[in-house]
Amino acid sequence: MGEENFGAMIMILSLIGGMYWLFNFFGEGKDSVKPIIDNTILDDTNSKVRSFRIGKGMRKVEPLAELTYEQNNGQLYANPNYLSMGAMNMSYIGKTSWSVPLAIIFVASIGVMFSHFENPDVYALYGGGGLSLFTGLWLAYLVRLKYTCSIFEFIRFERKTGLVIFPIGNGDQHFSVSIDDVELYTSKVSSGKGVRHRVAFLAPKKFPKRMWWQRLYTVNFLPRTPQMAQVLWTEVNHYMDKSRPIPKAFYQNWQELMDDRESTIEEKKQSLTPELYEQAPFYDKKNGCYLDKEFW
Repeated sequence: MGEENFGAMIMILSLIGGMYWLFNFFGEGKDSVKPIIDNTILDDTNSKVRSFRIGKGMRKVEPLAELTYEQNNGQLYANPNYLSMGAMNMSYIGKTSWSVPLAIIFVASIGVMFSHFENPDVYALYGGGGLSLFTGLWLAYLVRLKYTCSIFEFIRFERKTGLVIFPIGNGDQHFSVSIDDVELYTSKVSSGKGVRHRVAFLAPKKFPKRMWWQRLYTVNFLPRTPQMAQVLWTEVNHYMDKSRPIPKAFYQNWQELMDDRESTIEEKKQSLTPELYEQAPFYDKKNGCYLDKEFW
């Protein structure tokens, strides 16, 4: 009886430890934001044209040559060097959310399988063994997913180099294309109970030859209308055009960061870069208007 209790306690402790490890292993996303080491633009030799079809329910967004009015959407943030866009990878979260239930089933099935040696039962042996093999393969797949996918995905638009940099896998590698080789699409998705909202995706026109799984990249701004999506995409394209000043839609965000009491001067300089920091203020809150300055 004592040996049985000891074995049960070891199994429970192993299960608790396994669940704790899985929560930390799949829930931690900080290691997914990794430095960009190589941002060489893809040439014809190392690239292949996008091979997948865009869904029928997705609408392509065309940038405008000029914006006929000033607007501030508050969804984009940039500095003189680059603009960063991205989102939570819901596909990754949806798959790894099964990790803890799978771990419970895996440990329980091993326990059932080993119970055969105390009380011989062919159903316990083959049933527990088959279930542990099935769940073990799924857990192995999820562990592999950790190293080939990321919770957070960031696409970087570099104004100075003119490159748009996309992550590969979990962000260890990247590939770069020009802004002309990037398209924006929007689509309506359901939030339940008849509520629908619009989401946005970036679709490169070409991918590295070594990247066998081509895909869309979800971005974190939520345009309420096709017109708002067009304005957002126009601002991004104007930002990437070095012959233009950075769009005024960014000015208010910069000023809000300048006025943030919780950030030190050094943190503000690091976020905005000293060249931009020295040109503050960017936005007149009292009169509710942008200051007429150009930032390059």
